[in-house]
Amino acid sequence: MRPSIVLGTGIGLIVTGPGHSEPLLTLHKASFIAWVALMTIHVLGHLGHAATASWHDLRPAPGDAAAKHRAIRAGVLVVALLAGVAAATALMPPATAWTTPRPTVQVHR
Repeated sequence: MRPSIVLGTGIGLIVTGPGHSEPLLTLHKASFIAWVALMTIHVLGHLGHAATASWHDLRPAPGDAAAKHRAIRAGVLVVALLAGVAAATALMPPATAWTTPRPTVQVHR
């Protein structure tokens, strides 16, 4: 399962709008559920190593050469987070059709 399927169907839904959502909406929901399940298994599989590596990164041994690159890794992380926020901000106006409530039509009898 590739995250690009979730992203691609999401962008497709933004382009088509709520009025023409099928079959993209079904594909988007199914791919999201599959992606979350596989991502959870992946994250849990790496959790122990990530905790150990993070601890060693935060508490490096004296003279550890990897400790010098901590600022670079932190900078790359900040840039990636800012890029994600920028992308979400850029996509919010086209997505308003999905995020604002639709007016309800009242039928008087």
